[in-house]
Amino acid sequence: MISRKIVLPGDLVSTNPKTAGPGTYVEGGKVYARVLGLLDKTDLGVRIIPLKGRYIPSLGDTVIGIVKEVTANGWIVDINSPYIAFLPIPENPAMKPNRKPNDVLDIGDAIIAKVMNIDPKMKVTLTMKDKLCRPIRVGRIVAINPTRVPRVIGKKGSMIKLLKSELDIQIIVGQNGLIWLNGDRRKVSIAEEAIYIIEQEAHTEGLTDRITEFIKKRKVELGLAEPEEVGKTETEQAEVPEEFKENEEKKVEEAEESVTETENAGEKSESKAKECQLEERR
Repeated sequence: MISRKIVLPGDLVSTNPKTAGPGTYVEGGKVYARVLGLLDKTDLGVRIIPLKGRYIPSLGDTVIGIVKEVTANGWIVDINSPYIAFLPIPENPAMKPNRKPNDVLDIGDAIIAKVMNIDPKMKVTLTMKDKLCRPIRVGRIVAINPTRVPRVIGKKGSMIKLLKSELDIQIIVGQNGLIWLNGDRRKVSIAEEAIYIIEQEAHTEGLTDRITEFIKKRKVELGLAEPEEVGKTETEQAEVPEEFKENEEKKVEEAEESVTETENAGEKSESKAKECQLEERR
């Protein structure tokens, strides 16, 4: 079920120009969609969440990039964007006076960095002076559409918290659509599968519950968890109160006594009948 309406470029989304937000434009006092996407309409305004597109850098973004060129002053980095980024030597803590740039990072190396500056010509400068930043030497990088990143993160980080708690692995999400996963190989594979499901079904409701069930199922299939008991009703699973047990035991005892009395009565009747038959014969 789609939770938000899909709109096309040029679709009317509001008659109040004050509500215009990202992905919209104002014309003739009305607000229209600028891109293909999901209409997000609230009391605060109207915005369009793009269904596809490349990453546009913003200050402070965490990004995962690939070194494309090494220069005397630093590294040119591909951040999955129309704009190439540059990591200056002073912004890489691993760089020491006696080391060459390509000894620290070489072509093809992956890094986690932060967007430090964007000039008017969209030249992007990166920094690695943050505890989150590092060269990537282990783990796996997953690539998704950058427009799906907010859904992978979830409200207040809820989806990422779910993945981390269920799988106990490291996850760092780049705003540019690249995600680093590290940990047990089987758990990393489950996380990768789950992320691709989130990407494909980002616009649907009940996604968190489906992802939870998917992870639990895959953990059982890969031998990472024991299968849960199924088919039992709540009554069967609930503990029977002691008082109820005692009453049931009393009922059983009474029933057994009743059966015994009936059997004794039957035996007495048979004995009397035999005595009568003997008297008649005499």
